[in-house]
Amino acid sequence: QVYDPGSLDWGRMPVNDQFNRQQFKTQKTGYQMNADGSLSAIIKKENIKVTPGEKKPKTKKNYIPTSQLLQSAKEQGKLSKKKKGKKK
Repeated sequence: QVYDPGSLDWGRMPVNDQFNRQQFKTQKTGYQMNADGSLSAIIKKENIKVTPGEKKPKTKKNYIPTSQLLQSAKEQGKLSKKKKGKKK
């Protein structure tokens, strides 16, 4: 007997996952009337409300605290004094 493909699996999920996928994202469409009276198909844009601070990334604090700078300056001074005293 010869069967058409898919004739015996009514109501079952497809074996391959790719049959469920869509190649392109479905978008909301509509029609718009031009100045001359003809209709043209358009894609409707999604209205997303954005708060003013949402687009800006948070500012990073890329600085070294003054206490750490003073401490490193003291340590560098000590190291330079030790180096001057040593002879090769």
